[in-house]
Amino acid sequence: MKVQAVNSMIPANGKPMMPIQGNAAPSQQESANASSSRAGQRRLRSESQPLLKLAAASSNLIEIHSKAEFEKELKNSPVPVVVDFYAAWCPPCKAIAPVYEGLSKTYDGQVKFLKVNIDTVKDLANEYKIQSIPTFLFFNQDSSLSERMSGANAALLKQKIETLAKPK
Repeated sequence: MKVQAVNSMIPANGKPMMPIQGNAAPSQQESANASSSRAGQRRLRSESQPLLKLAAASSNLIEIHSKAEFEKELKNSPVPVVVDFYAAWCPPCKAIAPVYEGLSKTYDGQVKFLKVNIDTVKDLANEYKIQSIPTFLFFNQDSSLSERMSGANAALLKQKIETLAKPK
């Protein structure tokens, strides 16, 4: 059985994915060889086993790459907007990312969800005085800032999004 090393992958949602191994049961000799060659190395997988495909990103969850893009999305949104200011290296950001993605699917059409990486769009982080991450900003339908929340509290995030989604 041929094997190749696979790098750990971090998808757009920030949650690390672990590579998987093939389903075919290796012989005892192959198991022994693979086990000994893996010591201190990355996990291995069979060449015939494809990597798990990432789920299609929600069209309601938009990664922002510039201040102009942010302003356009905010101004042109027919629904309230919630913005996640995060960093790829931040453990609490990685922990809340799947929750945020799930909420973007649950409230699709009721609330628009944006993500801003503070390391790549620094001008927005400075403009909104982001001092801790994750920080979530909640904008009303008229693009006015209604609230902000810092931290990875999933229950509180859900509650605030439910309130934002309610018709006024």
